[in-house]
Amino acid sequence: MNIKNYIRMVNLLRNIIPLKISYEQLCRNYIDLCKRLYSYEAFSKRLIGSLQQVFEYKLNVHQTSLRSILAGVRVMRYYLLTCDWRRRNFFIKTIYNTMQIKWQAIMLVIWYLGIYKHVSSFVENDLKLASASIRSSALEKLV
Repeated sequence: MNIKNYIRMVNLLRNIIPLKISYEQLCRNYIDLCKRLYSYEAFSKRLIGSLQQVFEYKLNVHQTSLRSILAGVRVMRYYLLTCDWRRRNFFIKTIYNTMQIKWQAIMLVIWYLGIYKHVSSFVENDLKLASASIRSSALEKLV
């Protein structure tokens, strides 16, 4: 989602009128919540926690095709071939914990990590732009 679509979405939500805080503060708190929910540590903890709650996992649940294998390779390349040591560390720890808890779910975990790549990109990039937009609109009101 780009910033224009995000601002349209925010404008649709303008019918929410917070009573005890400003609208800008509500938006900032929402952005902060998203950042905390989708931090590496929080996501890994939820993913591994969900694996621990599954009693039985059947290996043949997911169809393995050339397309899914190539997608998995792209996900691994994104996490491993990076200068961001936190991203690499997150991937390695998550895969290691998956192998310890339920190795049969490795393809499912790689699939979830692929989804997380896009969600975390939204949180880091689009919400950062939205935050800057909120700050500038708050400054305009002060001037």
